[in-house]
Amino acid sequence: MSRFPHSNVGLVIGLVSLLLQLHRVMVITEAAAINSFTVILVNDRNSAALREAPTGTTMQIPPYVVRLSADWTVIENPQWNEVSSEENDSEGRLLHCRLPLPQDENTVQTQVKHYIQLQEHRTAVRIWHWLEGMMNRDGCIFGDGEGPITGVSEWYLFCVRGAVRKVNKTTVAVLYGNRTSQKLQQTVRRLVHRARWSSQGSERSKSFKRWTSRIGEYKANVTWPRWNVERQLWELIYPTRRECRAWEADAAAFGESPERYIRNESHRWSDSRSFTLPRNKEVWETVVRLYCQQNQGDRHVLDWSITEVLQTCTHEVLLRSPAVCEWSQVLQNFHVNPIPCIPI
Repeated sequence: MSRFPHSNVGLVIGLVSLLLQLHRVMVITEAAAINSFTVILVNDRNSAALREAPTGTTMQIPPYVVRLSADWTVIENPQWNEVSSEENDSEGRLLHCRLPLPQDENTVQTQVKHYIQLQEHRTAVRIWHWLEGMMNRDGCIFGDGEGPITGVSEWYLFCVRGAVRKVNKTTVAVLYGNRTSQKLQQTVRRLVHRARWSSQGSERSKSFKRWTSRIGEYKANVTWPRWNVERQLWELIYPTRRECRAWEADAAAFGESPERYIRNESHRWSDSRSFTLPRNKEVWETVVRLYCQQNQGDRHVLDWSITEVLQTCTHEVLLRSPAVCEWSQVLQNFHVNPIPCIPI
């Protein structure tokens, strides 16, 4: 992981591999079978309720919910870390366990939908506050978004309530005559720092706009944390007015002429006050996607990676955040069918 200091508050941007993020998603997906199980030891207060509850009773055993069957069994206390217990003093003893009724997909999905309805807004607010808290005094962060992944540094400026910009290294090299990678990096940092902390700010600096390109822009009616059901991720969208010409990339990939492809040009924007996203996306956008990072360590460290996806006209920003961990854990818990046990 590379780390870069930026601005006076000492906030550091760490860079995390895209492969690591994808691996985490695969692990979570594999663990999400609707009848994954864990053994949970109930305390004395709940043991009577467990014994006396009729078949089919739904019992809350935090952080899980279980529907009880009529079947009991005796097992040895499992010696693995996932065993939950309020009074874990029964190591090596036998356990009397009441087996749960199997969960079905409809039951799990109903629980998930109910949780989303109750907690979606609260979680979105938490994510937004966390994201704003990770910004510097000017509301922005700056760093290399691709170097550790591709080996080629690409610098980005992300302003949570402003623009997302990418530095044009070629333009910087031409304007300021820095050809080596090290000198170019030093020049970029100096220029970005000067633009950000000038009296007029980076977005009003004409020189700043000469060697950066806007790849995303905050829009009040668009840019807000939203739960993507298909991807099972929290994300924010920073759209642009730049036309998406992915159809040309697709045509080139198949060796065909772009003129054979017909574009839907029915959508237009009048001004920023009436900005809306088209039904079929026709513009470039930056999508910020968040993954759980439970132990963040230094609260002034932000882990990210940025990928340009030409086929979908998207810049994907992957952030690791503790703000989504509770949400992720609860959704995973709905897929666990716990086995409640009483020490013998």
